[in-house]
Amino acid sequence: MDGVLKGSLFTAAAAVMWGGAPIAEKEAMNYVNPVVLGAWRYFLAGLMVFLYLKAKRVDMDVSGSAGRKLFFASFLGSAFMPALFYTGLFLTDPITAAAISNTGVIWAGLFGIIFLKERIKGDELVGSLLVFAGIYLMAGKASFSASAGVLMLIAASILGAAAAVAERKTLSTVNPWVVSLYDRLAGGSVSLIVSLFLVGSGAVLLNSQAWSYLFLLSIFGSLIPALFFFHGLRLIEAERSAAILATSPLFTILFTSLFTNAPVSQNQFAAALMIIGGVVILSASRKILWMMRHYSAVLAGHEAAGVKKLRRIFGEFV
Repeated sequence: MDGVLKGSLFTAAAAVMWGGAPIAEKEAMNYVNPVVLGAWRYFLAGLMVFLYLKAKRVDMDVSGSAGRKLFFASFLGSAFMPALFYTGLFLTDPITAAAISNTGVIWAGLFGIIFLKERIKGDELVGSLLVFAGIYLMAGKASFSASAGVLMLIAASILGAAAAVAERKTLSTVNPWVVSLYDRLAGGSVSLIVSLFLVGSGAVLLNSQAWSYLFLLSIFGSLIPALFFFHGLRLIEAERSAAILATSPLFTILFTSLFTNAPVSQNQFAAALMIIGGVVILSASRKILWMMRHYSAVLAGHEAAGVKKLRRIFGEFV
């Protein structure tokens, strides 16, 4: 299995788990303030990573340069971003929140080109545009008005994309578990301190339902998918990673249909299909184009050479 495909699968697993998270998060807001929810979720996930690394005796020291990058990423992606996202989710609904937050595919591509010197290829541009068109159609029922919730979700997507680019610059030298530790624990700690000033004792005096949601979301909505995401980010470009994560609204729709009574529109289904098409182009575009080219050679009369080449490429793909 080549690196691009492996990285895409890791990132897709994160997309599935993150796709289901907004539904549970929306329900959790019946018991806990949105800003407090984000702070505790990230802090608890970071604490779990710390205990695991301590038990495994993993070296958690990070050099000055990498440490500064990780702190910067955690400040953006695990402190400010959750506060904006959860407040936006509180003001909208899970499908709209998941869709708008994933416009980060555009920002990640831009940041990747500027800061990581990555070149966007033609197939990646087509795939990214298709994903963005699907996200736009999916969020159409929100009308993209200048509401506070939509603006907060857009701001959260920009911060999340910037954090992803900053984190990738450290993954070549830092253990992904250590990256997750700094990302979650540092960002969550900052958010908790801010929450104490904003909410007071309400930031820590929570009922049993709130704590149940917090622990479940910390494990299955933050810790595990983040580790999948970090492993994938080591193998694929920032814009490709963000584009695959853009499929999370598809799983939000699926889980909404299965586990809630909320209606799902035809536009949302159509948008999901567009997103899937964009991700296929982004994650397997080269092999698909090669297979199409050699299949065309078969039809044009070059049967022997075309079939031989097609079999070899298909064997590598599988």
